[in-house]
Amino acid sequence: MPVTYNLPVHVNDEFYDEGPTHARITLDDKQIARLFTLQKVVMDHKLYAVEDWDCTPELLKGSEDDDDEEKWDDGRADCQVLKVTDDSFYWEFYIKNTSILCSVDGITFDDLKDQLKENDRVMRAPKSELPRLAMLEAPAKGALKYESSRELVEKRLKGERK
Repeated sequence: MPVTYNLPVHVNDEFYDEGPTHARITLDDKQIARLFTLQKVVMDHKLYAVEDWDCTPELLKGSEDDDDEEKWDDGRADCQVLKVTDDSFYWEFYIKNTSILCSVDGITFDDLKDQLKENDRVMRAPKSELPRLAMLEAPAKGALKYESSRELVEKRLKGERK
């Protein structure tokens, strides 16, 4: 069951405004398992972090709330690296042929686990309960917190399984 995040991208040069503004990150079951494995390596060996080449984030430019977002040219991102610590993970990359470093906001493992639990709750809910789940607004008890969970509700209501 994939999980999706839409996170801001930070650029370390205040005068450079051509970089991406946010990143859409979709993690499938295989990537999620890999993240937990890397977290275990960090914890078992008492490391600060491990790094690995990873081009998972889809880099976007424009407002993440509006429909005017566009794909930022991935060819301009160099050295995309996933960094995993004992409690979170995030991505960093350079703008090609520059020393401008960009980073994507981190995701905590607790947040990832919460999202996986919520998605599992949606998948286990009886179909008759799905419309109620979709209608609840946060912070109501039982409201869905994550966008990927709301998308799962829509897919299940349309008859799709995943």
